[in-house]
Amino acid sequence: MPHRTTYPFAAVVGMFRVLDHPVEVNRVNIMGCERVLREASRSPGRPQVVLASSSSVYGRSPDPLQEDATLHFSPKNPLLLYALSKLTNEVHALAYFEKHRLPVVSARLFNT
Repeated sequence: MPHRTTYPFAAVVGMFRVLDHPVEVNRVNIMGCERVLREASRSPGRPQVVLASSSSVYGRSPDPLQEDATLHFSPKNPLLLYALSKLTNEVHALAYFEKHRLPVVSARLFNT
């Protein structure tokens, strides 16, 4: 059987849209990704899943990010809803890997 890869890249993006439509962000970004992970874990041959995460999961940092950077968020430096949705997807992906051995890659994409 050929190797299959699934790319769940759908997301609600844009600062104002995210702020104005938090329920849609949850439905599309979090629940949509979880559904893809669930269906992939049930699929024969379990396809690899490549998630599109975001550099926004690092939070605001005063320094340029390095490849081994840690996450910089706290109550004083909160993540925006979009970033939180992407971080939640990464946590879900890890859970599906640990429970179902679903091969998952999470790519933290940057835009400059």
